[in-house]
Amino acid sequence: MTAAVLAASGAAARLVTRITRPLLLAGAAAATGGLYWLSRLSEHGSYAGTVLGPTLVVGCGLGLLSVPLSLTALSRVRDSDSGRLQLLSVGQQVGGSIGLAVLGTAAWTVAADSARTQATRAATMATQAGRSAESGGQLPAAIYQHALAAGFGRALLAAAGSCWWPWPSPSPGFTPTSAVLSGHAGPRASQSHRAAG
Repeated sequence: MTAAVLAASGAAARLVTRITRPLLLAGAAAATGGLYWLSRLSEHGSYAGTVLGPTLVVGCGLGLLSVPLSLTALSRVRDSDSGRLQLLSVGQQVGGSIGLAVLGTAAWTVAADSARTQATRAATMATQAGRSAESGGQLPAAIYQHALAAGFGRALLAAAGSCWWPWPSPSPGFTPTSAVLSGHAGPRASQSHRAAG
């Protein structure tokens, strides 16, 4: 996944001077599709057959999003406010922590509900059959694995939904070329780049 992120972000850095919004849309679509694909995992899947493909797609999507999204966010920053650029990094860290907490809570809530429901059903069926629910020793492990797959699948589905929303258009003064050259795309940087040209 790391290799996919690096490759896609390198490609985005080369293309962002020509296309910005299409990169945002392509990255969001790839990340959403990859997360949805990953949410279809089951306890019977393997890494190569179930996890590898979706994680590569998600990595490409995140890589395509990172460069144009950062430049678009910085396009309204004036030179006098350049010290506040650290808020972007802080916002990413805080947002990631909150998102992870919400998705983790959702995953474990669904997993606990699924395990409880399956255990109750298994106990009822075992009682009706006149045997112990623990017979064979395989049922608890199967219940646990299915519950984990269901919980993380639901959390990944929620993450896929959060990746897709109407992306805003870059501000009228946004010039990706000057943003790449100067490190941020403030209006003064854009004017100086046009004057130099």
